[in-house]
Amino acid sequence: MCDARTSGGLLIFVPGDKKDKLVTALQKEGILAAYIGDVYEGIKDNKLIFVD
Repeated sequence: MCDARTSGGLLIFVPGDKKDKLVTALQKEGILAAYIGDVYEGIKDNKLIFVD
């Protein structure tokens, strides 16, 4: 999830139950925001990121 071509993009991680509130608040301020995926527990304590 590291790419220099994001043109100033920012990836924010929040607990799943807070994602809708965050996206709504950012959009209300005129900030382009969208939910893109989840973080899941992986094998041997690793984290996996799935981007929709």
